Amino acid sequence: MRIANREITDECTHCGNILQCELFRQGHGIHTERMNVLQMIKCQMEHREKRDSKEKGGG
Repeated sequence: MRIANREITDECTHCGNILQCELFRQGHGIHTERMNVLQMIKCQMEHREKRDSKEKGGG
């Protein structure tokens, strides 16, 4: 996925709120300097765990 001339290939691409997510914009540096990268990664890890549990039938 390409947003603001940046190729996005991480967990954010699976999020339905990617275009409204301020953490996404800050973490990837969309039209700004990158910041809150650690918080973005934590969010991605949480999303990944939820997505994996749904795919495995865990709810």
